[in-house]
Amino acid sequence: MHSRRLRVSQPYRAMLSLIVTVYSIGALSSHIVQTLDPVTSLSLQRASIMMYDDESKSIFVGDAHYFYRIDTETLHIDASRRITDPSNCSRFDTNKPAADKDDSFCRENQAPKECNNGKLSFFTSTCTGNEYFVLQDHHLPNALLVCSSLEQCQTFHKTSLESISRQDDNVEKAPQGWFCNSLHDKDMFSFVVGEITSYTEEFCPVWRYGPIDQSNFRFPHRIAARIIPEISHTSGSNPYILLLASIREKTRDHAGKNNWFDLENIEMEITKRNTSTYKAVCTKDECNSADFSRFLSTDPYDPENREKDGSEHEFIAFIYDELFLYFFTNHYAGEFQPLITRVCRSRSSYSQNGLVRSKISCGAYRPLHVLEAKIGEELSESWGETNAVFVIGQHSMCMFSMAIETNHEVVGIRKQLDNQMETSYNRKDCDFEDPPNTRVDTVLQNIAPVATYQFNLESFVIDIVHGHTVAILATDSGTIFRTIIFNATSEGDSFQANTKTDEYLQVDAQVLQLQLRYQTSQLFVLTQKRLYSFRTHRCETFLSCSSCIASMDPYCGWCPAINSCVERTKCPMPTPQARSVSSSSHARDFWLHGLDGETALSCPSLHDLEPKYISVRKNQVLSMYINSLPVLRPGNFWFALVEGYGTFSFHIVNSSLVAELYVPMLLQDSTDFIHQTTVTLMHGINMTQVWPLQLENSSSSSVPVNIYDCNLKTPLGCSGCPSICGWCAYDNKCARSHDLCRDGDPAMFLSVDKCPTIYSLPSQLVHVNQPAATTEWLGSQLVKPQIQHDQYMCHFAVIGSSLSSFPGTWQTVANYKNSSHIECPIPVQTEAIVLQVTLAFNEVPVDGISVRVLEFFDCFLQGGGVNRQDCGRCLANSSIPCGWCQRNQVLDQRCEFSNDCETDIILAATGDIDACPQPKIVSIQPQILPIFGGTELFVSGENLGRSMADIRSVSIAGVKCNLLDFHVQLGTIFCKVDPFLAVYSATPLIFQTRTNLTISSDIKVQVVRPFVNAVDPSVGIRAGGAKVTIKGDGFDAGRHLSVILDDVPCNVTFYNQTVMQCVLSSASEANVIARRNTEESLKHSLRVTRHQRSSDKGKVCVYIDGQCGSVEDGVTFTVRDNPVLLSTWPAVAPSLATFDVILTGTNMDAVQHAHLSVWLQENNVTIWNSTCTAHNASATLCPIPVLHSVVGMPPMILPGVPTTFYFQADSARYIRPGVRFMASPAITRIQPELASPGDIMVVSGEHLLSFGSFAMYVGGVKATIDGRSDNQVTIEVPEIETSAGQPLDVVYQLLDFGYNSSLLGSFQLRSVASSPDATPIAAGLVATCIVIVLVSVAIYHKSRRQRLKKEQLLIKQMQDLESQVIDVARQGFTELQEDGGLAVSAGEVDPRPYYDHARRVLFTYIDTHPIPTKPELPGTGECLDRFAFFLEQEVFLKTLVYALEKDPRALNVRDRCHIASLLMCIAHGNPPFANTILSTLLQQYFVVNAKKDPRLMLRRTESIAEKLLTAWLTTAMYRTVVKDVAKPLYNLIQALTLYSWKGPVDAITGAATYTLNSDALLRERIEVQLIILRINLNHTVYEVTVNSCDTISQARAKFKALLISSSVDIQDFDQRIFVLRQNDALRVMSDVDDSSIVENGWVRLNTVSFYKVESPADIDFVKSDIISQAPSKGKSKLIRSQPKQRVSPYDARPWHLVKPTDDTNASRIPSELFLTHLMTVKMTMQPFVDGLMEAIFNTEQPPAAVRYLFRLLDEQASALGITDDRVRHIWKSNALPLRFWVNLVKNPDFVLHVQQSRVVTSGLSTIAQVIMDSCSVSNQFLGKNSPANKHLYRKEVALYKQRVMNYFAVASQSSPTEEELHADFEFCSGEPPCPKLNALRGLMDYAMKFKNELLTELHHQQYASLANDFQSTLSIYTNQSERTQPTTKDEEIGYLNVYADDEDEEILEKRRSVVIDEDMFEIERESIPTPDSDDQILKSPQSGVF
Repeated sequence: MHSRRLRVSQPYRAMLSLIVTVYSIGALSSHIVQTLDPVTSLSLQRASIMMYDDESKSIFVGDAHYFYRIDTETLHIDASRRITDPSNCSRFDTNKPAADKDDSFCRENQAPKECNNGKLSFFTSTCTGNEYFVLQDHHLPNALLVCSSLEQCQTFHKTSLESISRQDDNVEKAPQGWFCNSLHDKDMFSFVVGEITSYTEEFCPVWRYGPIDQSNFRFPHRIAARIIPEISHTSGSNPYILLLASIREKTRDHAGKNNWFDLENIEMEITKRNTSTYKAVCTKDECNSADFSRFLSTDPYDPENREKDGSEHEFIAFIYDELFLYFFTNHYAGEFQPLITRVCRSRSSYSQNGLVRSKISCGAYRPLHVLEAKIGEELSESWGETNAVFVIGQHSMCMFSMAIETNHEVVGIRKQLDNQMETSYNRKDCDFEDPPNTRVDTVLQNIAPVATYQFNLESFVIDIVHGHTVAILATDSGTIFRTIIFNATSEGDSFQANTKTDEYLQVDAQVLQLQLRYQTSQLFVLTQKRLYSFRTHRCETFLSCSSCIASMDPYCGWCPAINSCVERTKCPMPTPQARSVSSSSHARDFWLHGLDGETALSCPSLHDLEPKYISVRKNQVLSMYINSLPVLRPGNFWFALVEGYGTFSFHIVNSSLVAELYVPMLLQDSTDFIHQTTVTLMHGINMTQVWPLQLENSSSSSVPVNIYDCNLKTPLGCSGCPSICGWCAYDNKCARSHDLCRDGDPAMFLSVDKCPTIYSLPSQLVHVNQPAATTEWLGSQLVKPQIQHDQYMCHFAVIGSSLSSFPGTWQTVANYKNSSHIECPIPVQTEAIVLQVTLAFNEVPVDGISVRVLEFFDCFLQGGGVNRQDCGRCLANSSIPCGWCQRNQVLDQRCEFSNDCETDIILAATGDIDACPQPKIVSIQPQILPIFGGTELFVSGENLGRSMADIRSVSIAGVKCNLLDFHVQLGTIFCKVDPFLAVYSATPLIFQTRTNLTISSDIKVQVVRPFVNAVDPSVGIRAGGAKVTIKGDGFDAGRHLSVILDDVPCNVTFYNQTVMQCVLSSASEANVIARRNTEESLKHSLRVTRHQRSSDKGKVCVYIDGQCGSVEDGVTFTVRDNPVLLSTWPAVAPSLATFDVILTGTNMDAVQHAHLSVWLQENNVTIWNSTCTAHNASATLCPIPVLHSVVGMPPMILPGVPTTFYFQADSARYIRPGVRFMASPAITRIQPELASPGDIMVVSGEHLLSFGSFAMYVGGVKATIDGRSDNQVTIEVPEIETSAGQPLDVVYQLLDFGYNSSLLGSFQLRSVASSPDATPIAAGLVATCIVIVLVSVAIYHKSRRQRLKKEQLLIKQMQDLESQVIDVARQGFTELQEDGGLAVSAGEVDPRPYYDHARRVLFTYIDTHPIPTKPELPGTGECLDRFAFFLEQEVFLKTLVYALEKDPRALNVRDRCHIASLLMCIAHGNPPFANTILSTLLQQYFVVNAKKDPRLMLRRTESIAEKLLTAWLTTAMYRTVVKDVAKPLYNLIQALTLYSWKGPVDAITGAATYTLNSDALLRERIEVQLIILRINLNHTVYEVTVNSCDTISQARAKFKALLISSSVDIQDFDQRIFVLRQNDALRVMSDVDDSSIVENGWVRLNTVSFYKVESPADIDFVKSDIISQAPSKGKSKLIRSQPKQRVSPYDARPWHLVKPTDDTNASRIPSELFLTHLMTVKMTMQPFVDGLMEAIFNTEQPPAAVRYLFRLLDEQASALGITDDRVRHIWKSNALPLRFWVNLVKNPDFVLHVQQSRVVTSGLSTIAQVIMDSCSVSNQFLGKNSPANKHLYRKEVALYKQRVMNYFAVASQSSPTEEELHADFEFCSGEPPCPKLNALRGLMDYAMKFKNELLTELHHQQYASLANDFQSTLSIYTNQSERTQPTTKDEEIGYLNVYADDEDEEILEKRRSVVIDEDMFEIERESIPTPDSDDQILKSPQSGVF
């Protein structure tokens, strides 16, 4: 289908383009003229064509840059193909020469830019988008024909949209119309010679042109194409050809050559193309002019106007019949000539090929679109044919006939052109020889249109629905019409058709094309920017039958069966009809269509329903009379649904529906005689499958009907009785007849319209204690009592009273006066209450509404009661007969009932208030008033008046008090005083009555001037909470007191005359403008900016009764921002120290009250509350004592436990991490203990540097500190004024904390050496003493010098140690700050197959219990089958396991594990059996161990059931492991490996700098340099980065990893060696060679640095045999190291980084400093650990096996009566994470093809410990001595615990289906871990070994027959086994070690240990003995694995 653009003027086109652009900015939505739902829409860029394909149910759309295949239901793009190239936007393609030279234009002396070597260039613009002009079905299967400006004509595959073939690339010989077609004007402006410029991007992409001077040149629409069958006799032609019709320009004029034209400038041409190659189809090898059809114009052109007017020649379409091709064209020659041209399909002998032409037009308009289509049966009767050609012009639509003989010759195209051909060729066929007559006829011109339209038509489609022909037309304005063509008539030259047109819907853009999907009545509408999908009808909008029929919609009819307006195909009927054919008479019985002659009278409607009232307990006939009762489908019947009473069958009797009804009773809870319900006419196959019939004259399908019961009693009495019933007056009941009344008297049976009635009466006033009062009833038809028991009674009940002492309910007998009057006595009441009176006849209320209200009043209470009688109050209520009784004594005057007063009385109704006693003021509140007024005054008094009108005024000191209210009952006046002029110490209140009576009060009032003179404190914070004291005077004045401080309310808590206290509110809750009283003030406040409010900043205002008192100058209060808490100090503190917690921040000095609470999170207890004081604006100090010494303080758990700070600043609250109390510093010893001043003293201790600055004192004198570390301090002994030998204290004192540690009397000063005193001794002794003294002095000085030398050496060593410690600490700190990201390889994970994985888990003890592979023993097969049958019996299986485990010493743990593995092998491929044995053995396990502590169950692997659980999980969880967990686990292993390679790794011990396990941490400081090795392998150089300390084997491992990641073949890797190129020599590199260093029997492994390798280094990786054969001559020589020591390096013990016996280095630097490396590795590994935990505990969908297992455990817990959720959690943790996942994490080679290093193994052990801790139900209590591994993941464990709990909760919620479980087991199908027969033999061996125990137990359980059968089977098996003994060779291969080939002994030993029964789970220490410390768990890789 080919769409045509609308020709519009340039300004209008610009405006339209703007409108489309504006609308395309947002999402477009259809504006529907009628109510119609747009199904879907799809946004496009610039579409030009579409086609619906019924075969693929798709819409194909050609957009600007893409070609789409779109789903018709959702309009989603199913496939797309990019057509354009955005990068190709060059205007001139100078690389492509034009085909022809143009010497007249491209002259040598003039070389415009468009010329290239004298040739014109092509213009390219693929970036601007494509234009499509042909899109139709190809004759090839699943193919499309697509012709566009960029793609030419191609064949697209419908599914993939790929090109099937296209070989026509000869552009010059193809019609140019192939390549230039657009829906848009392609205007070119202002072209001049030598300068090509354009103002538009929309050019023909392949178009040869020259400069054109005309301003408005338009290219025409110039192509049509169609695939038709070929009937030519050309040999070798295909059965189908592609016909192309185009306009070809032979020559073109250029600027400056306007005087040269060719009259044959324009040619209309038809070519034939092969549909496979699209090459021209010719009669000969070379095509010539005879192979093409050209139609030349015979009309002359005006050379002056041709280019100016533009050449708008275009092909519209063509059709064909059996002989001819028909072309519709618009030919322009000064004016448009719309032509139809016909040629013969087969080649004739004459070149014109039977050419005939005629002008053709639709009315006055030329054809724009042509469509040959089928027509409906209704139109076909008058048309005489089944097909017609439809043509639309700009505003019209016409019909033409293609028949040879037609009923309407005036529109017969074939008929008219046959006549013309006969005139031209003397024949009507294609067999002719005569030359043609090329005249153009006009026989088809100005044909009368079928319909005309106001808008410009753009596209149309024809639909046949229900036999009617419907044309759907679209316009350029977006309006879509539907035209129904009913019939066609013609007479002579006139033709007309009856039509009906409706404006159907509207879209907001020009419609380019329409397409129909007939089966679904779906209409596709294409605009430039959007594709819409609509329905062709709006049937659902017609809600009634009459509106549906009256719509005359060709698509819609009423279907009574479903009560809907639908298409006929959606209406159920016995014989469905095709959508296109007319409705048969049978179909019209079920589907009512307006166009079939149906009217509103055809709709079902209710004529009558009898009876309208249906009695209960009576058989009745219900008749429904229905007009136009529909015909039911066979097997359907009519039913009547009586709502609430059931469904009854209808029968058709004399055109009416009759049903027999019987209603036993009204619905339950019915309180009325009549129940109004409905009857619904239904139809269906039975009473349960029915559908209602909608009736035209009813709003619904239901008809009202009444069900009544005369015998029902209701509160409405007679008035509620139905009119068809009567009322038994003396029985008070409704009845059908008088026979049911008392005595059967007809006089006692009243009709409903004569019911006894009581009139509504007003309430009655009655005075208390009034005797003989009565109340009267008035009514009609009141029956007269007849016998003794007939009587009227009045019932009195209290309905409201302020008193509680009323007697309750009274009854009096009424007096019957006549039929309209009854009187009742009123019981005497003593209190003012309200009674409700009910009149009843024979205990039944008369008429149901006989109620009256009696109001009792008391005049004494009205006057004020006992306390105070008030005349005004007495007279206030004029409606009651009370008055003021004026007795002689004033005290005796009071308010009395008018009948009781014996003296003069002032009546309330008529009395004068002036006669009352004189008024009196009793109280005034408040009595102290502010001078500025505004106070509401409460004035109480006596006889003030009976209303506010009786009071003239109230004043104080001449100031008016404005009256607000007067409460007469309280005697209180409410008034508001005006401002006073002065203050008064005491002044009376003046009261003036209406009659100017003035009363002065005895009570005095004080008027004061409130003011404020001080505020303390003067600052607060926005959070509030500050307690403010305000001082001044007059605070006790007025009624209402409030305080505003700096626009923030302050809540008053206390006040007196001079002092007030308040608490500042939160500023966020304060309403700053609440105090503005007027609207103007409010408006003004909203306009005030923050800067303008600065003048009110700090304002203090005390509001008394809404007015602000005065404030002395300088008195302000400022509300600051809340403190911002920036930091807290200290982070750590000694546990035995006192200190001040320093909180730093802002506005600290604005806080009045600050408190700090120290909260211990571990115990959830507050350990100290401190009152804080602000030090300055930025710091607050909070003292903390020595907490351990505080009385009642809970003991600290362990040093290092964190605390939390709760800091409260007024009302602001802050939570911050608190101080961590650590062990306090302590000094333990000093060296030396005797020294002189200036000597060096070494003080040893603990934590000396942990808490900042400190000082050392010796004997109370501060000492100079020379060196310091955490456990040693060197000081210089100070000068101390004391005698030698005096004991002195050495004190360590913290400067920032109140703490010191001392060694009392531990130090003494050395005495100064002196000569001994002379003594009076013998002279001989003197000389001897002198000699001795001299010798002693010499010895002393020598020893002193030696000691000083040693001390200085010690100081030097300590300084070196300090430097090393600093370096290690800095390195650790730097690593912690680095980015922890680590990129691992994204390669695919290679999991092991199931059988390999299962063998590694099930048969772990391969040395003693290998996989059974015994040879088959003949004759034993049947026995094994019977044994398998026995195992499937639950009783036998449980008994077998019980017998095996009965004696704990008979089987060891390995035997039990082996038996469980054999059972799982037997169950392979049989999921039900596997699940059965698991549930059976687990149930037996729990029963046997029920008496044990339940928390110990499943903790070990000591039973067959526990091991079977492991085996079952191995199979059931394999799918989850492979798909979800294998990748995260592999990534973690790879990350651990790569990160460990960043630092040193000891090749011997496995200790590494970067590890995740403290036990594997390298605690040495190793200097490392990175070295790049450029390794040459097979002439390819690879760069590998290694550490200088790496051994050669470690370097090889890193190189091997690089090769694996690069997918390099490494088969011969182990046969190759490293050869170093160094100084033109080659040197073999290995871990140990002859040059290795040997000391004391130890050899150090050679490292990269050992070979003095400098980065980058060139190394060859060659085979070892090449080196051994290398010649010694040449440039490079091979250096072979010579041994330099006697002991061979190969015999010595190797070491790498740390020698096992060398303790000197290890003692130098504290090993704890290296723990920072653990944190570095942990931070880097965290994403991988998180990924693994998320994969294991994935809460989105737990595996089916987990849900099944958890259900089993919950069932067993319930069976054992265990309700503790902790026990269930322990069971699930033991069963799944600790039994399965820990085993897998610690042994990843069970499931992955990986090699584990010791570093990886130790890291995985740490992760396994994390999993175990995460599953624990108890909290961890870690101290400083706890393992570092525990501390490492302490925080994460808390998060993981929550994840585990969530996972357990989700997995326990639902049970899996059998299909889910079987799917997991099916994933493991294939090769089993071991053959089933072998497993049966292995298990049979155990059964034979324990057969006595088994048989005994079977007999004991009374299964003798089963025991006998099994014993027989054992006997047969034993005999067969003895006959056929295996050979020795068979015995040798009887068990296969599956790991012998690929595992070393170390790995085998590790795997043997993985099932050692270690404790797996922590249980509360107080209940079960456990190891002394948690540190014992996971000490080695073997613990905790099964």
